[in-house]
Amino acid sequence: MPVTISALSDRGVAAVSHNDSRTLSGSKRWIFRLLTLFLGMVLSVVALEIILRVAGWPAPGFYVEGRGPIALRRPGLLGGAYPPNAVGRLKNYEYDVNWAVNEDGFRERPSSPKSGNEWRIGILGDSFAAGFGVEQSDRFSEIWSSKLRERNPNLTTWNLATPNCGTLCEAEILEGFAQRYNLDEILLVFYGGNDIQDNIEEFRALSANGADDQSSGTYRVWLREHSRLASFVWVNAFRAFATVRPPGIYSEKKLQTDWPDTARALARFKTAAANRRLTVLYIPSLPEWDDESWKKLSQYKDVAGDGRFVVKNQLKRWAEENSINFLDATSWLSACKTSKECVYTVDGHWTPRAHVLAGAELTQQLLPVSQ
Repeated sequence: MPVTISALSDRGVAAVSHNDSRTLSGSKRWIFRLLTLFLGMVLSVVALEIILRVAGWPAPGFYVEGRGPIALRRPGLLGGAYPPNAVGRLKNYEYDVNWAVNEDGFRERPSSPKSGNEWRIGILGDSFAAGFGVEQSDRFSEIWSSKLRERNPNLTTWNLATPNCGTLCEAEILEGFAQRYNLDEILLVFYGGNDIQDNIEEFRALSANGADDQSSGTYRVWLREHSRLASFVWVNAFRAFATVRPPGIYSEKKLQTDWPDTARALARFKTAAANRRLTVLYIPSLPEWDDESWKKLSQYKDVAGDGRFVVKNQLKRWAEENSINFLDATSWLSACKTSKECVYTVDGHWTPRAHVLAGAELTQQLLPVSQ
């Protein structure tokens, strides 16, 4: 029976329609699989977040009346990073301590008028000097202050240290608050682990914005502080990375590239200190004072032997060139039997034991002008 052109056309159309239907069905199956996979991942993340919250895994940060972490502000000309007059707790994976903030955002008592023969020492630095990980009374500044007052009751210390603050930020604080607190003498606490990088980032912010960025941090910091799962992943990744490359280790060549911003920040700080006596206290990173940590680190070919103390030596040269008193806390920590005795494993800040050692050494090595 002859086949007409019309019949062939109908069969062709039917075949094409059938192929399109199969293609469409295949596409739908792939879309369905992808959506199922995506939904499964979302539900897994939600489930893990719930499990970590129920288990009590903490998001690090500042909590007020059980709520938090509270957002911090950019420290500097406006004062410290914390909300003024707040009282709460600073929580991390390895500690949970009281944290009271004065009207200027510092972990310090409220400012007060200066008495006639009072000699005030201002302490500026980052989270190490602010006392992350210890109660306020256990900070090395308080230990040092109490010993000083045994000799001279007219001596007082005012701790204006704050986290998220490099030397440039600390210079701004000194410019804005030295007169308010009527400071007679200044102790600048410099942490070799991150102050150089902080200064680079702070000057970069100035160049990009024409003024300091007053935001409370990046989205990554926000995520880590508000998601239990993100903080859990960060902690375990940090543990793995910290065993490979702790912060604050430079080669001589790398330091010379990164140092100029710190030199500029130090010069500004020196200008802000004016005619007050200025002392620089160097806080070393872990490999600088712990031989075991340095031994593990030195196996990597890009870590030269001269890199262990290169930051400290550069800062010491700057202090000598500018006739500024320089103290080095590296040897003070030699009394620590293990690194864990004096440094928190994940957080990296000093334990109470390290603060006791530093407070005792300061008492011996730094006598105020009025003494």
